[in-house]
Amino acid sequence: MLDSGLAQDMSVDVIDDIPQVFYQMQFKNVKDGADEELWKLVTDTCAGLCEAGIDRKALTAAINRSEFNFKSPQEPAGLIRCIKSMVTWLHGLDPMTYLAVDGIYAQLREKLSGRYYEELLAELMGSENLCLLHARASHTAAAEKDAKEAEKLAAIKASWTEADAAANKELNEKLLAWQQTEDSPQAKAKLPTLPISEVSTEPQWDDTRITAENGVTVLYHPVPSHGIVNFNLYFSLGARPLSELTRLASLSSLLGELPTKYHSSVQLAQEVKTYIGSLSFKVSSFGRKDEPGEAAPMLVVSASVLEENLEKANEIISEILLFTRFDDHEKIKNILLQADLMSRQMVVGAGHAYARIIAGAAYTAEAAVAEAVTGNSYLSWLHKMVSEFDGRVSVYTKLLEDALGEACCRERLLASVTATEYVSLSGLFGHLPKGSSGIASGAYTSTLPAKAGTKIPAQIGFSSQAFHLSQLSEAYDGSLAVASNILSFDYLWNKVRVQGGAYGTGFRADQTGFVMTYSYRDPTPARSVGINKELGDYLRKLSDEKAPLDNFIIASIAATEPLLSPAMRGVLADKLWMTGFSYDSVKLRWCAWIADQMAEKGRLCAVGPEDKLAEFEGLELLDY
Repeated sequence: MLDSGLAQDMSVDVIDDIPQVFYQMQFKNVKDGADEELWKLVTDTCAGLCEAGIDRKALTAAINRSEFNFKSPQEPAGLIRCIKSMVTWLHGLDPMTYLAVDGIYAQLREKLSGRYYEELLAELMGSENLCLLHARASHTAAAEKDAKEAEKLAAIKASWTEADAAANKELNEKLLAWQQTEDSPQAKAKLPTLPISEVSTEPQWDDTRITAENGVTVLYHPVPSHGIVNFNLYFSLGARPLSELTRLASLSSLLGELPTKYHSSVQLAQEVKTYIGSLSFKVSSFGRKDEPGEAAPMLVVSASVLEENLEKANEIISEILLFTRFDDHEKIKNILLQADLMSRQMVVGAGHAYARIIAGAAYTAEAAVAEAVTGNSYLSWLHKMVSEFDGRVSVYTKLLEDALGEACCRERLLASVTATEYVSLSGLFGHLPKGSSGIASGAYTSTLPAKAGTKIPAQIGFSSQAFHLSQLSEAYDGSLAVASNILSFDYLWNKVRVQGGAYGTGFRADQTGFVMTYSYRDPTPARSVGINKELGDYLRKLSDEKAPLDNFIIASIAATEPLLSPAMRGVLADKLWMTGFSYDSVKLRWCAWIADQMAEKGRLCAVGPEDKLAEFEGLELLDY
């Protein structure tokens, strides 16, 4: 589908949590006027598969991956199981349908011997069952909708008598008063609460045991994992400049998708799905807590496999790292086109996450690298890369080949294993050359403006303001976690969500020293940022009143010790070890002062339509 050039991205889903289950194909950025041509390609391709037969290796790989995902759910696993039971139970069916599935996977494998899958595809593609929906972009639809709504409201207002206007005004005043009125003690008493005496004074901590194999340092985290081995490989990329790290960030999309010296991309995908439960690649960095100006960029490989498949997984992963081919330029272009499309959609759908990256980029080297590989710098480069692909591809692929050849060696590797019992990765290490260590970290700074804005095609916006404690020569304190909960679920919730109409808001403080606010799907992002100036006064008021904080303290502990899958527990333990946080490491008025400093000196980023960005003073617009 993608090789045809008729669409930039496609996805296939089964929507099975409603009474009438349906199968859905989505094509994005379809070439103008190519609808019929694309649909003919779809139907011809599916008809060809039905006639020739679907590759059994591909089907087996898909079944294996589905079963692995089912048997290693993300946390909160208990809640996820409850939701799965409700999918059928709500409609009068057996609540165990999506829970007891061993028999179903056995049946799926038995059906590989017949033509069940070809017949199913033919049934799904049958013309009597199909609905084609076209969604076409419009540059005027939002303005037309706004104008129609303004006209409707003006007509309603014009029809009011003086009594109607007075009644409407009174109604809005009552609404505002209700929004600003604290819940009564009687109402609060209806909520079940946990006494703070029930909360352990000892923090949750996963042990890190350090060993070495084949000259590679290995961190082992003993965590019950039910026969699944979770491991991470951290390859040092050296002190490469930010511009190179931005280009190398695209490895997360390319590795595992391109052919290797020994397998085509289709064959490789089948091998991965057959033997590896999950596999991902990304460029990241780690900075020591006492050295905010330095960061160590790394290529991070994360995998989860059944223990009996570990040897085969080691072969596949080392093949990807050492023998990926970058000569299929058309394949690379299609992958980058998909990445560009998804990245631009991310800014529209999750602009608060993008804004937080931009707002915090200038404070630490680690944050500068994060912006370079996931923020505006990366999105801008990616869009320009696909627009000027032919003229850039040779230099670009040379960088990828050189960087992988330099980084993927034992001298530049730190590994970690999270499993019930220690499992050796010596088989994987044996495939890697010894290499040389080089310089592990560098000093990185971001040059983005202190007040940044990004325009998106939407009617709502997003915002974030960030600050770092190093600017005040202060260090993180647990009191900030409590203050974060107070401000997020009390003051900001009422001011920004209830009264301002934003879909979400919050105040965040983390161990690395960042404090920040954000608003999500916000009709008035400039107003939300302005409310930050009130946060310190609110905390001082609570301090003076000596308000009870037990519930906020308990919630803070819950936030710092969430339910995590074994794989995520390993990732967190790795980060704490690499950044220098240890097991040993409620002052509201101090927190109030920190909030004041953030509101006064913090850098900010806003994402939204042009009219929402115009409400900020001094924003410098960023293209993406």
